[in-house]
Amino acid sequence: MKLQQLEAFVWITRLGSFAAAAERLNITQPTVSQRISELEGQLGVAVFKRVGRRAHLTEQGRGLMPLAEEMMSLRQNILHKVANPTHISGTVRLGVAELVSLTWLPQLIDRVSRLYPGVTLELDIDLTENLWDKLHQGVLDTALLPKIIERPSFETIFLGDTHFAWMGSPSLNVPDRQLEPAEVAQWPVLLLSQHSNLYSIIENWFQDGGARMQRRALCNNLYSIANLTICGLGVSTLPTDLYQGEIERNELTVLQTDPPLPAVGYWAAYRPAESTNLAAIVARLAAECTTFSMADPTQ
Repeated sequence: MKLQQLEAFVWITRLGSFAAAAERLNITQPTVSQRISELEGQLGVAVFKRVGRRAHLTEQGRGLMPLAEEMMSLRQNILHKVANPTHISGTVRLGVAELVSLTWLPQLIDRVSRLYPGVTLELDIDLTENLWDKLHQGVLDTALLPKIIERPSFETIFLGDTHFAWMGSPSLNVPDRQLEPAEVAQWPVLLLSQHSNLYSIIENWFQDGGARMQRRALCNNLYSIANLTICGLGVSTLPTDLYQGEIERNELTVLQTDPPLPAVGYWAAYRPAESTNLAAIVARLAAECTTFSMADPTQ
């Protein structure tokens, strides 16, 4: 029995099909099928039954899964504790929230490439809910994103808080005083789409203040929202550290609001079963590279 066979078995189980496992392992589907045939031949039992394009575990397959995952974890543990990092190779599919990509992601990529030159990062920059979905589906190995709610099926490492504020163009003639949610709602609101963590935060901010957004424009790109805000098309919530230059050049004005916006915590997430593999290594390196505020996440 070869580890490659168990690896194919694990990824078919996680992703639900031979085709998805082949793509994940960067091999052909016939190669995946051959590995499973060899595995079933050695075991003398079928581990999958196919229904259409989906692969479902047999009773014997369900019994094999935790053992196969344990074998994969043991292999990764050996590599992690014994192998020279420069000899470790593999691919990590890394999901990244946009704010991370706009700030300290280059430092992380540089650190991974220097410490683990044989490791390839495949980046997927997306909105929060989409990244969590991809983690659950097994499409991603690690993700750097807002936690939003407890996810007991994942290990998480705190990456720090970032602070957002309401901003607008000076051309809007925003009053120089504290504004309540109902007053902010008088302007068009430029906001990330409903699949983002920030959308829920802003919606709750208005609701808690007894107000609601009257006019809004949704976009899936923070950079575009900032540009639209600078052009005076509405107000938006932007990270203060990232847009400090625009504030100093008087391209953006920070709105003083009561209450202020809450800080947003970011986390690295990966499956507990992969705590010793490359997914966890990248998560730990992300915690070393983050530039977000490292306040106590329990406070």
